[in-house]
Amino acid sequence: MSSYNRESSEAYQFDPYTPELDSLANEGITFANFYANSGVCSPTRAAVLTGRYPSHSRVRMHAALNPSSSVNKDKGTVTYLGEGESTETITTLSKVFQDSGWITGHFGKWHLGFGGDSLRPDDSFYGIDEYQVYAHNEWPNDEKTIQFPTASRTHEKEYNNQAQLFPAYSTQLIINRTIEFIQDRIDRNRENFFVN
Repeated sequence: MSSYNRESSEAYQFDPYTPELDSLANEGITFANFYANSGVCSPTRAAVLTGRYPSHSRVRMHAALNPSSSVNKDKGTVTYLGEGESTETITTLSKVFQDSGWITGHFGKWHLGFGGDSLRPDDSFYGIDEYQVYAHNEWPNDEKTIQFPTASRTHEKEYNNQAQLFPAYSTQLIINRTIEFIQDRIDRNRENFFVN
């Protein structure tokens, strides 16, 4: 393990014991470089999911909070990832895995759409079987919990990012939900999975 551009001995005050991660690195592929397609969250997330430059998926910045306003159009960005597209013209990494029979999940920040008439993480367009998200994803008149067919129990669709202490514990919530998703895959005959 190391942090950006540092050797392991420089990065930590301690020597972490990570035999499983070490085994993965020794037996698999180690990626040593990373490039973000944008300095803003939504375009980078869209680029990771689609393999396109942000301008090619028309997610050039995060969308305005009011999808009915003309702000998005004036800024040259879409209201949600995939707006005006079809599955013939755009695909996502999670959709490729899902179409190959893998169970897919997205936990944490979404910020790629508004709900209502726009696409949500569980829309078949994205290929995401399970999700729990936050960041401007309020879907009024919608159930707050869901029983995903691939999950062992009912889950909330969204994290309450309005809670006063949410920034202090959001990482732990997201990690716990992701671990539960992975554990469900193990419990269900070691299903192949992709989690974003």
